[in-house]
Amino acid sequence: MRIKTFQADSMREVLRKVREELGENAVILDSRQVKGLLSRRVEITAAVDEAPPKAHRAVGSFQKQMEAYRRWKEQVLGEGRGMEGDWEEMARLREEVAALRRAMATTVRREEETPFSEPQHRWYKLLLGRGVDRGIVERWLLEGGDGVDWGVHERVRACLTGWLGKVVFPRYRGEGAKVVAFVGPTGMGKTTCLQKLAVRHKLVRGCRVALVSADTYRIGAMEQMRSFSAIAGMPLKVAYSPEEVGEAVESFGDRDVILVDTPGENPGRKGGIEALEKLVREVGPDELHLVLAANAKEGDLMEAVRRFGVLPVSYLLFTKLDETLSPGTVVNIAYATGKVLSYLSDGPRIPEDLHTATPERLAGILLEGGYGGTGETSP
Repeated sequence: MRIKTFQADSMREVLRKVREELGENAVILDSRQVKGLLSRRVEITAAVDEAPPKAHRAVGSFQKQMEAYRRWKEQVLGEGRGMEGDWEEMARLREEVAALRRAMATTVRREEETPFSEPQHRWYKLLLGRGVDRGIVERWLLEGGDGVDWGVHERVRACLTGWLGKVVFPRYRGEGAKVVAFVGPTGMGKTTCLQKLAVRHKLVRGCRVALVSADTYRIGAMEQMRSFSAIAGMPLKVAYSPEEVGEAVESFGDRDVILVDTPGENPGRKGGIEALEKLVREVGPDELHLVLAANAKEGDLMEAVRRFGVLPVSYLLFTKLDETLSPGTVVNIAYATGKVLSYLSDGPRIPEDLHTATPERLAGILLEGGYGGTGETSP
């Protein structure tokens, strides 16, 4: 739905502007008089549904339209208004607003109706509340629900685990990679994740780990890496150019695992991704993890995945699961992009708060909710 406000000196003129720009299907949401430079002007707010959404993308679109309308209503409705002149036209406009509101109410009632049983409906509402896309929840309940006792939490969790494993992502192994690099927008937690994974490789797998950092722009980043390197007993090389990064990686050829940190990049900055692409090409990683924060806006995360898609991203790694009440974002992004999840991070502890992404763990987070899956369990 597209919403726009028009102004003109007369009702006839402003209606002409609405029809020219939004077409004959435009709906008038509100009209009023406003102060102009020399006289009062007529202002109309109108909306048009430019194109009906495709079936597989229809889920959740109406809620967004409702929210946009609510924000508009808070800003516009209730302000002083009043129009002289064409009262018949005014009555027609008011009726269109009333019709729009009735249509919205009808759609809301329809969206609340589901073909699921009462026990299923409780899980349906729970996962919607956790931020999982409506279409994903409905597909799970329709495809994975045969013979499930929906009143038993353990069986529901097992059902969701199996379905996530088949539909959302395969299991990440991550055992044989030697050169592993991390990219992502600024503030996602790349460096901390690298440190967690480094300690995990050393303590759990007994690997000889080396560190390479190209994150030379952030204040304090080098000192943080140098301190960690000294404490963890892992060699570190700092690189100030793509060529130096490549040389640093080659110099650690005798190590079992080489972890490479890159600068956080604003995906919208002109030339930023291109520079990062050159750096990644010099590294030649066996694995490239795109690091994203689970508490960020889903639209921003989708845009980041799109823009970083010019790089050979192998996996998605989500951080800050302990800082969100909507962990469903992780499922939505993986489902929409088809990318495999590698790790989930839910706290600051090194390395305890870094976990391999598995259907079992993700199902637990979704059903148990709360920060980091510690809130109240399900229905």
